[in-house]
Amino acid sequence: MNARSDAALHAFLEATAHVVAEPERKVVFTRDAIPPPPSRVALGRLVILRGHHAYHGYTQSQCDALHLLAERETCRALGLLLLARLFHPSGTPARIELTHPASEVRALLLDYDLALSGRGVLGYRTRIESWSWWPCASERYPVSDQRVWPEMLPALSLTNEADCIGDDWSRRDVVRCAGTDTGNVLLARVLLDACVAGGSPEIHLESALGFGGVAPGSAELSIWLPGSVRWREEWFVDAP
Repeated sequence: MNARSDAALHAFLEATAHVVAEPERKVVFTRDAIPPPPSRVALGRLVILRGHHAYHGYTQSQCDALHLLAERETCRALGLLLLARLFHPSGTPARIELTHPASEVRALLLDYDLALSGRGVLGYRTRIESWSWWPCASERYPVSDQRVWPEMLPALSLTNEADCIGDDWSRRDVVRCAGTDTGNVLLARVLLDACVAGGSPEIHLESALGFGGVAPGSAELSIWLPGSVRWREEWFVDAP
């Protein structure tokens, strides 16, 4: 992570450096191994653009689409923040302010709630104990073959500060993520694997209308790394 990053984020990454010190080996994440996420950080080396993905067939359908441009170290930071929120859930979402002038999304809210993982059974709650990550070079569609209920896949909501969507597209500049505990783990895995050498420079999580990878109703997500067709090197030369 660039040395000019937000101080709270820098401290968090220093505290988690030992966990991913040897990324070629299995890494076991636990509540004791990863600290709580900062309540608010600013990140300048991340750009998220908004758009739509249209599907044309017998029916005509359209999904919200998010295009995330980031370097591999930034992807690792996001993955670790997602896991930190998962192991240390609280009532207040962790907020990541996106300060790059090219970013159309101005904030990411990591708002995992224990109640989401007990959906379908009234009063039932679960809490994650551990997760083992086996580093693997990213595929272009890394979540398309997951054998989980669709509702358990990563969920991303393109919304606004009031979380009340209207017709004003320009005000939809906040993204909430990533749904259930399973959804958070899957998205964290995608982000961490993006740092492994030899992987695809573009990664896509699509709706069930495409190759799959996100929960029903979720915005789709495309991650564009250096070397991909949508990468904009000039945006990151002087970004803090």
